[in-house]
Amino acid sequence: MYSQTILDEIRDRVSIAALVGERIPLKKAGRNFKGNCPFHSEKTPSFMVSDEKQIYHCFGCGEGGNVFNFFMKFDGLTFREAVEMLAARSGVQLPKLETVDKKADDEAERKKKWAFRLNKLVAEYFYNNMLDPKKGEAARNYLKSRDIIFEKITQHFLGYADDSWDGLVRYLESKKAPLDLAAEIGVIKKRESGGYYDFFRHRVVFPVITPALGAAAKPGSIGKVVAFSGRTFGEPKTAEGQEPPAKYLNSPDSPIYHKSYTVYGLNVGADAARRADQVILVEGNLDVMRLHQEGIENVVAPLGTALTSGHVKLLSRYTKNFVVIFDGDDAGYKAAVRALPLFLEAGFVPRVVALPKGEDPDSFVKNKGEEAMRGLVAKAGTLFEFVIDDTVRRFGTATDGKVRVVEELKPYFAMIRNSVEASQYRKRLASKLMLDESVISHSLAGKKQLTRESFVNVVQPNTIEKMLLELLLAYPETIGVARGRIDFEKFTDGSCQAIAKLIFDEFDKSGRVDVANLADGIDDAELKSEVLALALAENKYDDADGAMEKCIAAFDRMSAKRRLKELSFAIQQMASDDDRVSKCMAEIQKLNEEIHNLNKRENIDERTGT
Repeated sequence: MYSQTILDEIRDRVSIAALVGERIPLKKAGRNFKGNCPFHSEKTPSFMVSDEKQIYHCFGCGEGGNVFNFFMKFDGLTFREAVEMLAARSGVQLPKLETVDKKADDEAERKKKWAFRLNKLVAEYFYNNMLDPKKGEAARNYLKSRDIIFEKITQHFLGYADDSWDGLVRYLESKKAPLDLAAEIGVIKKRESGGYYDFFRHRVVFPVITPALGAAAKPGSIGKVVAFSGRTFGEPKTAEGQEPPAKYLNSPDSPIYHKSYTVYGLNVGADAARRADQVILVEGNLDVMRLHQEGIENVVAPLGTALTSGHVKLLSRYTKNFVVIFDGDDAGYKAAVRALPLFLEAGFVPRVVALPKGEDPDSFVKNKGEEAMRGLVAKAGTLFEFVIDDTVRRFGTATDGKVRVVEELKPYFAMIRNSVEASQYRKRLASKLMLDESVISHSLAGKKQLTRESFVNVVQPNTIEKMLLELLLAYPETIGVARGRIDFEKFTDGSCQAIAKLIFDEFDKSGRVDVANLADGIDDAELKSEVLALALAENKYDDADGAMEKCIAAFDRMSAKRRLKELSFAIQQMASDDDRVSKCMAEIQKLNEEIHNLNKRENIDERTGT
């Protein structure tokens, strides 16, 4: 293993664009270079190379990395061979390998291996609890009450976290496991007074298992476990705080787990999705359990977060055909609408199953049966059709309603890449509004009259957040300006939040961000691909600092408006608590003043937001 200093010196001396250009034709494209990807077949160039950042990325297949990665992939070299070849090209004298502090270089890899070992130990502990005749009885009875047959779904290794405060801690101590690392990956927590306590208590535990090892695991063995999700049941005997315990607790992000790029059930669902050439997305772990138990195995669910672009990219490895099943309530319908831009951005239009009011996949299959669910999936319409129908339902077909429907749907139509699909949706919209299709086409071609509210909440919830990340990665000189003014925890999109944290952590550590090194240190393939794609975005800014100022203002405005909605809802729930209502009203007034000042500074019309 060569030191990072040597690797950086080699990268600094070579031109990745020149070297890659020796293998494939590249053309100048703004600040970057573009060509046909050498790693998959394509007619339209989507392979980008940046000399400035010393990285490459294909927007078609997701392949990307630094100059070493390229030659390892293209020429079939080992890492050492790639380093030695490029060192010879750049005139860098390589040290003898034995002089490098291998222990320090291997520390990160050692930690990850131990994290997987720890999670396996933890999964076995919870699984044995579930099997215990007395200890696991309540959990098994709960599953039975939900018609989940524990013996039929052994590949999921469901477990039980008992009501003890330190049962897992004592078990890990008996195995001489590193408790500090167990706390870092979130299975136990540090006490302020010293020592540790169990994070999951009195919960059914769902291990999150990787597809490769999980699907291949033999009965009685556990594959590579990256995280856990725990569901409470019955009446918890142990309080988890002043508030009622959350229904679900999920592992925090860690060196081996990123919730925005991980879904539950993929250890079984991956192979099934390949075979069926279709993946079904549901909202909860028990929905996955129920459908898997009934033989519908190409089913997965996000973990403790709304659907993200990372989830879509992850699943697109296995199939390009998505079916989204949402619960039959208002929250389910809103989640369906929010998901559409994520799919359109990735070039997909999924199909959607809207369940009857009050139903979720688990209850629907319980009441109607497996064949009824398969029937709904088979005849599912597209999510775009669903959004068209829902928008017309909300605004109606009076003259003013028709205008609002078209304006609201404009951004979605603008994201469709396939002209045939776009034509079909225009015909559907024309039919629903009882208008000639030429009128719809003319209206959609007009200038988008969007307020900032609709820009943030309708077009795509993470639009502003992605623009911020593009600026930070494409123009690293703006990070210093943004660092003290942006709180990454206020990012609403999980993918964006994870990337913002990586950027700011690296900046805090070294005072700068080298995008090539940042990406090279990310083991999660989807997260790494997202970082490279953002860094190579083709948006051009004559004044990057000015663009950053506008983005920060838009981000602050969006955060303030979101908080206003939260406070308004909170007030409705606490009408009899005058003191808390007063505090909320004071915060609302402060937020309104903040929004007013932001609008005034940018000369925004507060009546329209434009």
